[in-house]
Amino acid sequence: SMDAYSFLKGVLFLLLAVIGIPCNFAILGAFGKMIYLGKNLFPVEGIICLLALVNTMMILTRGVPHILFVFEIRRLYSQHGCAVIIYMARVSRAMAICLTCLLSCSQFLSITPPPSKWISLKAILSKTKNLALIVVCLLFLNLGLCVCSVLYAMPETNSTNLNFTYNLGYCIVKFPNRHAYLGFGLSLLARDLTFVTSMVIASIAIVMTLLRHRQQVSSIRRSSQSHEATVETQAAKSVVTLVTLYVLFFGIENTIFLYTMTGHQVNSVLSDVRFFFSTCYASVFPIVAIVASSKIREQLKCFTQSKE
Repeated sequence: SMDAYSFLKGVLFLLLAVIGIPCNFAILGAFGKMIYLGKNLFPVEGIICLLALVNTMMILTRGVPHILFVFEIRRLYSQHGCAVIIYMARVSRAMAICLTCLLSCSQFLSITPPPSKWISLKAILSKTKNLALIVVCLLFLNLGLCVCSVLYAMPETNSTNLNFTYNLGYCIVKFPNRHAYLGFGLSLLARDLTFVTSMVIASIAIVMTLLRHRQQVSSIRRSSQSHEATVETQAAKSVVTLVTLYVLFFGIENTIFLYTMTGHQVNSVLSDVRFFFSTCYASVFPIVAIVASSKIREQLKCFTQSKE
């Protein structure tokens, strides 16, 4: 029989999946339609599209396994099943961090005024092939960094000796010794902090640029001439919102991660809270993106109208 805690956990993860998967698919559908109609995507839109894909994968490999496990569907969790699910979950989470960082940096560069020291970097990131190359490099970096979890993944056991173990609830990653355990944990933490610090700096720079721009505009003219500037401002604000949410969820998740690295006994409730917050972003991201982007809403409106 299922206890109340397990049932609540299943329902919460199910809620994230029910919100997150359709909303991320809506973004993919909207941009897919634009590409099909021959419209060019801006670099920032291309990154949002990739983020929607990565977030869908994250919900499927982080949220859905919790739901299946809670509701007693456990055939997936063999040695190989655990290795595949954990690897995909780790890579998709890592890519979500890297792409959010890339998004905030691209957004900052897109709103910097022309006579700028960032002009050469702006030129590099405005080319699709350069952006694609950066994304591929980030993917290979994360495929390499996350490989340890495949080597030591196993189904959840009732064994009492859970030292040097990351407990995912449905599977565990059990390291052979303290050095491997700490080395793996600290390398992931170093990567995460590097990208999160960069996205925070880029977001602060966006806010400063917007404030400076507002002062200039109010002193020059009060007319509503610059529609383009308003669109850019709206996009920039949504990116700052996304980064703020990411830092909030990341802060909670990594505080728990650090605690589990230093504490000897792994608490499964803490692990559940950690995975819930790491999956939250994947479900909140598409809502912010849809609310902020008139282009996405326009395409979705066209979808519903053509169906009617």
